[in-house]
Amino acid sequence: MSSSVVSQSEFERVFVVFDTEAEGAIAKSDVGAVLRSLRLVPSDSEIAALVGELCKGPKASRAEVWAVIERFQQTTAHSISGDEIKKALYIFDTRGNRRIPSKDFWALMTTDAYGGDVFTDAEVRTFLRQLNIDDDDDVPIEALIDVFDKRAATAAANPSS
Repeated sequence: MSSSVVSQSEFERVFVVFDTEAEGAIAKSDVGAVLRSLRLVPSDSEIAALVGELCKGPKASRAEVWAVIERFQQTTAHSISGDEIKKALYIFDTRGNRRIPSKDFWALMTTDAYGGDVFTDAEVRTFLRQLNIDDDDDVPIEALIDVFDKRAATAAANPSS
């Protein structure tokens, strides 16, 4: 998946290329190409499942293709296992104390150097406050893992949210 969420306007720009008859619908066989044009990387089986579930007519309407994109992004956003997240976080434990140095945590969260979402300083501060961590304190990895575990449990309990 791309590192950022596909916007509605970005989708519209790509959709019109595939909607060659300007009827607000495309061939179901083109849905995968639309996703790939938006830098998403679905497998053929993921496309088949999503199209089968969400595209009801002989063609895929604009709204149905958008629903496929949204669902794909929702399901793939949480496809990284907890163990993979833990391993990734420990890469930043340069001191071996199970903590991420403050400057490294801020760089991780506020730049796109690591290919992820970029957060504002205010968003990072809010997140740290929720963990009861001062801006210049090192960030305990276990506290981050607890946050991810709670969010994963919430997402599993409420799959439609």
